Amino acid sequence: YFAGDRFNKFEMFDDGAHNDGAANDGIYGFDLAPQSVLTQFFIYAENDNIGKFSPVRAEHEYHTITATTSLITPGDLVINEFMADNEFTQADQDGEYDDWIELYNNGTSPINLEGYYLSDDLSSFTKWQFPAGWTIEPEGYLIIWADDDIDQVGLHSNFKLSANGESLSLSDPSANLLDQVTYFELAEDVSYGRYPNGVGDFQIMDPTFNAENMGTVGIAHLEKSDLGLIIFPNPANDYIEVKLDAEDQKNRTVEIYNLQGIKIFGGTIREKLIIETSDWTPGLYIIGLEGEYQKVTKL
Repeated sequence: YFAGDRFNKFEMFDDGAHNDGAANDGIYGFDLAPQSVLTQFFIYAENDNIGKFSPVRAEHEYHTITATTSLITPGDLVINEFMADNEFTQADQDGEYDDWIELYNNGTSPINLEGYYLSDDLSSFTKWQFPAGWTIEPEGYLIIWADDDIDQVGLHSNFKLSANGESLSLSDPSANLLDQVTYFELAEDVSYGRYPNGVGDFQIMDPTFNAENMGTVGIAHLEKSDLGLIIFPNPANDYIEVKLDAEDQKNRTVEIYNLQGIKIFGGTIREKLIIETSDWTPGLYIIGLEGEYQKVTKL
């Protein structure tokens, strides 16, 4: 059962070919091809004498499977990039720094968006509908402000994005799901987008508002923050030295995230902290210090 649909009945097997262990071992399995981030299901088993549901109150209660990445092959129209905590990256026409969603047309023909839907609710893919008069050209971009302010001029949805993570979906006028992505906590002024542009997997990146996604570009120089945070060497091989150059040398919390948004390090710093990086996978990492974020590249 995919959120919003009717439950469908499928047989489970004990033949050793459906992720059920060995044949005839009393363990039953079923191969499921997910079509949504959220899949809801219940189980019914019976013999000649008795039947039983799991959960007991199915269909009113059910089990769920939640995927953590986009399960849909990119088509012509895709969610290309979005930002869930826009502090100073890009303002809308009224000077407000709101969440934004970028669509991209991979195809060769214009797409009339009248009647299409965006939603941040897995139980309803039709939360916000595009008005008439909006078209996205081939290899073109379109920005929707996710600010829950539909009275503003332009494209403004009736929902905001959560910086703590949720799901975002795009559907056609018949409510057929075209694209969907689930994301986790995102830092301020960091976007989540497809790389390569329009067709790749989603990853944390430097924002490329209304333009081609350039992926995560490493930096080869020191960056110093308002809090006096210095990271060296950058790029790094075996270690990084995180140093505070502030006058108030109080303990501060340092967190490091990989490109999947997973925290790989957490600790406190007073003046200097040396972190071993030899076992890190090469790539870009985000270092956070009390709401301020910088990048470090592992070679």
